[in-house]
Amino acid sequence: MPRPIGREHEILNFTLWILITLSRVNTLLTRIWRSGIAGRWRPIAGYAVLLGLGAALLAWLDLQRLSRSLPGEMHLGLVAIVFLVLGVWAGARLFGAAPQTAPGNPEAADVLGLTAREREVLTLLASGLTNKEMAQRMGVSPNTIKTHLAHVFEKLGAKRRTEALARARDLNLLD
Repeated sequence: MPRPIGREHEILNFTLWILITLSRVNTLLTRIWRSGIAGRWRPIAGYAVLLGLGAALLAWLDLQRLSRSLPGEMHLGLVAIVFLVLGVWAGARLFGAAPQTAPGNPEAADVLGLTAREREVLTLLASGLTNKEMAQRMGVSPNTIKTHLAHVFEKLGAKRRTEALARARDLNLLD
């Protein structure tokens, strides 16, 4: 087999570097996974892998040569990336869901074992909505609302809507 020269040699060295780096990352992630603390380290390891892949991509693109040969396109690309990030940030700020706090008495809801969705259904129930209206507001089917209501009735020890609302008010679950 002939020996690579020039650019072929650089590509071969870079490919070898990527393989060794990925092997090391794989070994590190395997150790983290087996240590039993993977739940806490999973996001960090994911970001580390992405950062490593990003660095490898920048090295592969050989940013300095590319920017010298295509300065206008590089400038346009950077401006596009800045506006993309700005647009994603602005969209998240304008249209992102506001953090919701549990209404009423969260300790009582936790003792009863009410989930966040069941608390939401209970709040909508208190506002006098029908199952169909609750389903439309929550973006689920009416059958899902019926299931949530059945769980709420069971956890509150109620048989009817009015009885469930009375018990929820007694426990200060509603605002």
